[in-house]
Amino acid sequence: VLFMQGGFNLGVDFKGGRSYVVEFNQAVPTDKVKEALADDFGGKGVEVKTFNGPTKLKVTTSYLVEDESITANNTVRTALETGLKQFSSQAPKVVSESKVGATVADDILTQSFVSIFYALIAIFIYILIRFRKWQYSLGGIVALVHDTLVVLGALVIVRLFGFELEIDQVFIAAVLTVIGYSINDTVIVFDRIREYLGIYTNKSTDEVLNMAINSTFSRTLITSLTTLFVVLILLLFGGGAIKGFAFAMLV
Repeated sequence: VLFMQGGFNLGVDFKGGRSYVVEFNQAVPTDKVKEALADDFGGKGVEVKTFNGPTKLKVTTSYLVEDESITANNTVRTALETGLKQFSSQAPKVVSESKVGATVADDILTQSFVSIFYALIAIFIYILIRFRKWQYSLGGIVALVHDTLVVLGALVIVRLFGFELEIDQVFIAAVLTVIGYSINDTVIVFDRIREYLGIYTNKSTDEVLNMAINSTFSRTLITSLTTLFVVLILLLFGGGAIKGFAFAMLV
């Protein structure tokens, strides 16, 4: 239901926006800067990252992205400078600025989904070559689509509880990582299934599948838990730039 209601919060990578590299006379916290700028940018999407050192920030916003006029450029620039005044005794210096148009953003969004599609195709072919049966390939792809939909579903559900995460290129990288991580575990289970089907010819298929999954269960649990601990720490204490990545891996 949330999917159909447009529950995704697309980042400026996919909506377009303006980017500014701003230099301060001291290090400033990115999360507080993001909170301060959210009001000045009319509640529109804003992304703040450190850039070549703690005293430089890259601020990207979709505020007035549809307006191509010089007036809009000046309005956004003024809003930026107003929001940043509280973080420095001197006026922060805008080192550079650039704009990503909506057309370019659409191209990036399209290519991101194309990259996921090609990744699934490549995995399908690899498993087909490895196991010599299309059923393994189909099962692996269905599992990957399921895992990807679970991540996307969790992303829109947590928005109901005020946990805002944008879908940007970092999140797409996380989805591709989830695909690679998931298929690695799937291939190991498949390999054990193939081995046991040759050994336990007197057992039913259900029994063989159960044995194969159980024989790899401890490995799956240990690997998943160690990864879980790491990405949980990243989600809780990492910067805002990697929260989307950490959240996807956590799910």
